[in-house]
Amino acid sequence: MTYWSHPAQPTPTSVQPFRPFPFSIIKAITENVKNSSLILKSTYVGAKIKKAILDGAELSVGVRLIDEFQRQITNTTLAPEMSAEEVAPLLNCLFSLVFGLLQIANTPVAHLVLRKSVPFFLALAAKYPDIWADDLSISIRHAFTGLRFEFSHFAFLDTMTALVFGTIPLIHYDITVYPTLAPPKSFYIDWAHGCSPIVIVLMARVNSWRAARLIDPTHPIPTLEQQQEFHACLKEWNPTIEYGDQPALVMGRLAVQECWKHAVLIYMHMGMCEADSANPRVEASVRQVAQLSATIETDHPLETHMTIPCIIAAAAARKEKHRAILRKKVVVSRGDRVCLVRGADFVPVLDHLWHGAAAGGCPTTWQDYVNSRFAMLPVEM
Repeated sequence: MTYWSHPAQPTPTSVQPFRPFPFSIIKAITENVKNSSLILKSTYVGAKIKKAILDGAELSVGVRLIDEFQRQITNTTLAPEMSAEEVAPLLNCLFSLVFGLLQIANTPVAHLVLRKSVPFFLALAAKYPDIWADDLSISIRHAFTGLRFEFSHFAFLDTMTALVFGTIPLIHYDITVYPTLAPPKSFYIDWAHGCSPIVIVLMARVNSWRAARLIDPTHPIPTLEQQQEFHACLKEWNPTIEYGDQPALVMGRLAVQECWKHAVLIYMHMGMCEADSANPRVEASVRQVAQLSATIETDHPLETHMTIPCIIAAAAARKEKHRAILRKKVVVSRGDRVCLVRGADFVPVLDHLWHGAAAGGCPTTWQDYVNSRFAMLPVEM
């Protein structure tokens, strides 16, 4: 795991973990660098890009450095006899390049590199039979059990980018929810992003349904029993409170986690159950995300962890006051304040939706949001 896209000592406006990591990031980087010359080069490339940006160089310099490095990696022949320890650094370096491109380019360009990482993910997964649900499907539940960091990291990125782009995930996942599998106690996604594996699995479940619907328009909506199972699974996530922190920070973290919960509900109702934005349950969750996100001060480190929940809520927002709050939270996600996607890329998408299909607060569907994304933020597939 590499962190070159995040400075060792974050500035007030740069991305910081959702909560302090239970280990030394500097020590982790040092260990990774000692174990892999590729990760050493990844760290060097990251530092060089940071310096170029601080020196006022054109962003094209950073893009060129990343492109050269990703070509070196993706031109590697993946032989069957390669060990997991040989494949993992290649995949980790590609992850670093994805985050680098999110900061200096845009989300579609970063997604191209994520797509190129698929063969490396599959090569690594081939070494771990437990992660396969069958010959063609990765068990997303098992991806979050701590088998390897790379599995959960890829599944997380793939799930979230498929969601905001409205595209089919890069990997076919088995999205069986039960029996739930406990992640390790120090689960990095929770520490880094404030997002539970349960949330990601449920988001992936909606993605899977949407993919099935694209292939077969007659694919049925979930039954009432399936919807109840979905809700029951979400209720299993009980965020913990760390009383040693300042009360304002504790409340801020709870606000972010509640935003993730309501974002899941919005995506379930609109993305899977075919409700529109006038649905009372959707409106209630949009209101909650808007109100909760408004409690996080501008330029607060937690603000970057609300980008995806705010995009989801904004896609369903009908009231101008909610749109204004959510737009403000999405647009700040740019430069070194990017976490999972570059939120600023999606502002034109939301504006297109709000002045088009959703003009005047008209009820819209999730597909209306996807149509606006197609119009304003093309993604090469």
